[in-house]
Amino acid sequence: MKLTRLRAVIYAGFVLTGMVTTLLGPVLPALASRWSLDDAHAGYLFTTQFLGSMVGVGLSSLIVPRFGFTHSLALSYVLLALGVGAIGVGPWALGLAAAATYGLGLGISIPATNLWVSKTSEPKRAAALNVVNLAWGIGAVSLPAVVAIAVRANFLRSLFLVIAGASLILAVTLFAVARGEAIPHTPRIDIDARRCGVCGYRWQSFSTCMSARRTRSQDGSPCTPTGCTWPRAHFGRQLRRSSGEPC
Repeated sequence: MKLTRLRAVIYAGFVLTGMVTTLLGPVLPALASRWSLDDAHAGYLFTTQFLGSMVGVGLSSLIVPRFGFTHSLALSYVLLALGVGAIGVGPWALGLAAAATYGLGLGISIPATNLWVSKTSEPKRAAALNVVNLAWGIGAVSLPAVVAIAVRANFLRSLFLVIAGASLILAVTLFAVARGEAIPHTPRIDIDARRCGVCGYRWQSFSTCMSARRTRSQDGSPCTPTGCTWPRAHFGRQLRRSSGEPC
């Protein structure tokens, strides 16, 4: 597959990643009603997602140099499919496990995608990163409207399955590309590329929390602090520690 076609697949995957990143915000009222959760217990879903995401970010620095970007991204979409597909199927404990699973996939997908675009877009790295994060934004912004339509049509469970199926299709496509594909297999990730990936993840984490805050404010409840403030502060510290300056 040519680089331009692979780029199209990865950009399409980042639209899906944007949707999954902000998924909990708009679907939280439906999940809280299903499991009869109060605000504190509903907030654990966000905390679990972000814990999984942080583990995924840490693993991405090990997985990408060892297996390459395409294999790493394919793995991340498998995790997204498993996690989103399991949301709302069983009890609240299974929901927490599902949120952690797709959070792990997000933690691998978001830095790896930003790093891949950064590595393959020189000398127009900044423009390419703007475009790929625009793709993420399209997915993130469009999801609340899609969820609202699905809830009114009693289609929410089917929506989860559609997102999971799309993730599996992307994973299979990337695994097929990775067979004999040398684009790009990088054993070393420089500090500038790391800053791009971590900064992108930090902004997208912030966006997810703002989406959740808007959703919770509809019924007068604030966004759970442990689900929002702590992850943003954590990634801010990590960014300053690795680069020596703010993003």
